[in-house]
This record gives sequence, structure tokens and C-alpha cells, in this order.
Amino acid sequence: MAVGHHPDRAAPVRNSSAWMWFTGTGVVVTAGYYVLPHLGVPGVAQSLIFIGVSTAAALALLAGTVLNRPASRFPWLVLAAAQGMYSIGDTVYFILHTVLHREDYPDLADVFYLLQYPLICWALVIFIRRRTPGRDRIALIDAGVLAVPTGMVAWIFVISAQGGGEGSLPARLVSAAYPTMDLLVLAVALRLVLGVGTRTAAYRLLVASLTLQLVADILYVLTKDTYKDGSLIDSLWFGAYFLLGATALHPSMRSLDRRSARTVVIPSRGRLILLAAASLLPLVVMVVQHSDAHVVATAIAGGVTFLLIMARMSEQAAEERVLAIRDGLTDAYSSDFVAETMQTECERAFFVRGELAVLLVGVDNLKLINAMYGNNGGDLVLHEVAARLRTAGRPGDVVARWEGDTFLVLLAGTPPRHAIQLAERMREGVSADHVDIGDETRVRVTVSIGVGTMPAEGVSARELVRAADQWLYAAKRSGRNRTYSRTGPVAEAPLAAPVPYQPYGPQQGAVPRPR
Repeated sequence: MAVGHHPDRAAPVRNSSAWMWFTGTGVVVTAGYYVLPHLGVPGVAQSLIFIGVSTAAALALLAGTVLNRPASRFPWLVLAAAQGMYSIGDTVYFILHTVLHREDYPDLADVFYLLQYPLICWALVIFIRRRTPGRDRIALIDAGVLAVPTGMVAWIFVISAQGGGEGSLPARLVSAAYPTMDLLVLAVALRLVLGVGTRTAAYRLLVASLTLQLVADILYVLTKDTYKDGSLIDSLWFGAYFLLGATALHPSMRSLDRRSARTVVIPSRGRLILLAAASLLPLVVMVVQHSDAHVVATAIAGGVTFLLIMARMSEQAAEERVLAIRDGLTDAYSSDFVAETMQTECERAFFVRGELAVLLVGVDNLKLINAMYGNNGGDLVLHEVAARLRTAGRPGDVVARWEGDTFLVLLAGTPPRHAIQLAERMREGVSADHVDIGDETRVRVTVSIGVGTMPAEGVSARELVRAADQWLYAAKRSGRNRTYSRTGPVAEAPLAAPVPYQPYGPQQGAVPRPR
């Protein structure tokens, strides 16, 4: 291979239409499968076509793996082995039942048929592990929520009937094994669908193939006593096989197992409705099986209660998303949000040799206010102080509740002189009017402010906060209701009007970028 040649390039151009040709061939073969009996062709031809289709799917998986050269071939080879098991099972079944005219059940063909399912699950698990950057427990739980009620319905109406019917013990066990294996594939497929990862064309083809196969298997189990070769169920199997082969032949199969940048999927309303419906399924089954009035009433009450709990949790989740950004008491930004924002702004200012300031604003004598007027009075004071800080600041200044009685104001693109003047305006804005705390009681509130500036006092968020905290402590110690910076107590007049941000970049007289 030539130096610098990337194996993932050029190949898709040559093979981009292979999946379409394979799918188109599937449509023609499926149509011919149903036309042949009307032309007087012996029924054995249909059996041979069925074997050919399942074998072609296995070969298409191998061919696609070779042509498209995915980063990891192993899961595709496992998937090809799974389809190969089914093809071998079809061949053995044809020999035993059509050539040798044996009607034993179970027989050797069932061994190969059943081996297909764990191999499919193995391949899907590998895809899931490679697509998921973390554990994504939410997707796993959601898959369980959907799979467990489905498994219960399958057990009551299908599996128990198959395992408890007539016939020998091996026959009943094998009959029950088929729907059980389908449930296993369904559970793993749901985890794939509900998890993170790119939804490429190959991904959609794979999901469509699995869906058709599961539907066909379920219909076969339900109509096993009346099933005959050439029924409409065969068309579903054909569709599943051709779509599976097309999955590997499609060029996007190379990115099907690509690791996602997103760690979790934000649940949509439709997803929550689906999960709620699945959770109510056991109650529906109970009502269907037991029509007693008390059972129906209990099921309805349980269902309504569950839906109310779901609504409650949904509202709480929405509130928690807001609280991750906003403080619930003051409506200022949260400390976690401003800490992350501050670090980003520090890195940006450092890169472009810009300036930045951090104000730590401490409410004076808040403990005394709480002692005299109760915690509710202190809460009203904090809420009003946050509002006055936002009013005195500029649009875009980040006002956050840092801890307890302390607020942090992030001033991006602000030189020290303007930061000090803004701090003074905020201090005077807070104390300009008394705060109403209810019961016709008004109290005078003041704040002390410490100013930390970049790059003079540090280039990281931790260093700026430490500097601002040092000057806040100095302001408190010197009598409160004043502003301190590294130059000492502030004697400058506050800004009379908001000033725009100064763009990041080298400024006249700017301090050289720290090294």
C-alpha cells in the first residue's frame, strides 16, 4: 500500500451502489419466489430459493466487510457467522425433511437455528460498546423498561403455551426456546436503538432487518400449526436477510460502530410516552385476563397513580435542569455554572492577552438580619441584592450566587479601572434604597466587594477568586460597605452609565502575556 494512502478512502466510491443492487435483487427474488408456484414449478424450488437467500445474506456480510474495510471487522464477522448458522440450519432442514422425509422434532436443524440468536446478540453488544463513550445506564434502564413488559406478555401468551403444550419434553423446550431467544435479541436491539451513536444509513438498515426478523419469528410462532412454505411470513424473512446484507454493503457501515461524542441521549416526550405505555402493559394484561370489577378498578388506580408519578418526575427533571444553571432562591446563576464559565473566559483572555475581572460581593450582616427577621427575611434580602446587582451591571455580566451570602460577578473583557468603577456602582446600587422584607418592614442592606483582576493577580479562575476573596475580607475587616482591590480601598467614583465590553486582544499598555 502506498505511503499516505488511507484505506477508508476511495473504496466507498467503487462500492457505493453494491447495497442498492443487492436490495433490488432481493425485491426481484422475493417476487419470483411467489410467482414460481403459479408457473407449475415444483415446491422444492422455493425451499432452494430460501436457502440461497439466507446464504446470500451471509456472503454479503462477508463481502461488505472486505470491501468497506471497517475499523473493527470482528462484529461483522460475528454477524456473518450468525447468518451462516441460519443458512446451515435451512440446508440441514431441507435435507432432513425434503430429501430424507424425516419428521423428527426437534432435529439437528434447530441447533443451528438457535445458535444464530446468541451470535446476533454478541455482535450487537460489540457495536453498542464501541458506540458508547461511557456506560449510558439510562439507555440500559430504558431498554429494560421496554423489554420486561414485552417479555411478560410473551411468557403468558407464547412461551408458557409452547413449553406446556403437547409433545415430548425436548420438543416443548425447543418450542419455548425460540420466542425466548427472540426476546433476548429484542432486549439487546432496544439497547442499541435507545443508546447514543450516529444514525447512519447502515444503522437504519440493521434496525429494519432486526425488526422484520423479530416480527416474522413472532408470526411464525403464533401460526406454526398452519404455516406452509410460501406464506407471507417468508417475505418478512427475505426482507430481513436482504436488508442485513445491504447493511454490510453500504459504505456507512464503517461508521456504524464509531464512538459517539455524546454520552447520553436527552429523552424526548415521545420516548417518555413509550416508556410509560410499556410500564402500563402489565396492568392491561391483568385486566384482559381477569375482568373482575375489583381487578379493573385496581388496575385503573395503579395506572393513573403511575402516570401521575411520571408527570411529577418529568417536572422535577425540568426543574433540576434549570437549577443546574440558576440558583433557585435568587435566580442568579449557579456556582457550578459560573465556575465553568469563568474558567473558559480565563483561558480565552490568556490566549488573546486580554483582561478580565472577578468581583466577590458579600452581603453585610446577613446573619444579623436572619436572627432579627427570620430566614425568610434573609432570603428576601438575597433575592433583592441579586436583582440590584444585575440592574447595576452591564448586559452580559454574569451574576452568580457563589456561596451563602456571597455573590460572584464575572466581568469579561474588562480592564481593572472599569472593573473597580463597576464594583462601586453595584455597591451603591445595592444600598441606594431599603429592602422590603414584608410586614411593612424595610431594612437597609449594604455589601462589601473584593476585586480580582487578570492578568495582574493571576491567569486562572482559582487565582482570581482567591485574590477577590482576599480583598473582600479586607473590605469586611475595615468596616464593611466598601470596595477593595489590590491597590487598596477604592476612592474612584462609580461609572455613570454601562460601558460596552472591550474586545479581547492586545491593548495599548497591556501587561505582557504570562509565560
